[in-house]
Amino acid sequence: MRLFIAINPDTDTKEKILAKQNELHKYFCKGNFSRYELLHLTVIFLGEIEPNRLSLVKKIISSTELPKFDVSIKEFGTFKNTNLCWLAISADKVLYTLYSKLQQELIEEGFDIDTRKFNPHLTIARELVKYNTVDLSLNEIIRELNKNNKSDINFTADRISLMKSERIAGKLTYTEIFSHPLI
Repeated sequence: MRLFIAINPDTDTKEKILAKQNELHKYFCKGNFSRYELLHLTVIFLGEIEPNRLSLVKKIISSTELPKFDVSIKEFGTFKNTNLCWLAISADKVLYTLYSKLQQELIEEGFDIDTRKFNPHLTIARELVKYNTVDLSLNEIIRELNKNNKSDINFTADRISLMKSERIAGKLTYTEIFSHPLI
């Protein structure tokens, strides 16, 4: 099964994220825009995990004794040479501690975890296609959107979620299969 560990924003926060996502529609006629129910902050991507290792992942998550923390969703961003758009995340150092702790314990248990620098973000669109009348590059569009960015979106992360990713009837679906509260 395909798994990842995430922080899931609350309902109000997801509505605000979708409002920001809608700003992209004045520049892009098509794209794979993240649906409401898929909005999340990936902490660790596990990939394909054998079912018999699921209890070990849950045990590692359960051993996390960290406090709730504030998350601020900031500006639009993109990765170099992609047509993907995300919202940057600024968070208390607890998020980075959470990432480091989970990464270290999962690696120690033999999981193949990405060791690149953690870049917290929330993906809101992929495979973006501009309107023919838009002469700006994706980076220029991002700069324009950020220039008009009036406020951040803030929420409190109060639990860690283990998410299962699968296609059901051709539709990408994320299901929370386990969660652990932050204290």
